[in-house]
Amino acid sequence: MKNNKGILDCKNKTFTFAYMNEKFTIDLTEGDLEDSWNSIQLNNGTVMDFNFYWEDYENTKPMVSLYDLEKDENGELLINTSKSYPIKIVEISGTKAQ
Repeated sequence: MKNNKGILDCKNKTFTFAYMNEKFTIDLTEGDLEDSWNSIQLNNGTVMDFNFYWEDYENTKPMVSLYDLEKDENGELLINTSKSYPIKIVEISGTKAQ
């Protein structure tokens, strides 16, 4: 699989993608399909925020982006939504209704 590309499996509610030469599989049952947030950790220790978004309107397409996480003055992680890295969905298996 090429970097910044992914496969959505609606039947199993997973999204598998490659980023920075690493492969990740996200369990979409941990959120809702309309706006599912999660995180990934790269081999170098960097944690990034993962967002899967699929509005409930007719003919909309799902979208995926990664975001940088930054620590605030208290050491808590904050999502930096001004820095996003889109992941192109190259294949969808099944339908949203599954």
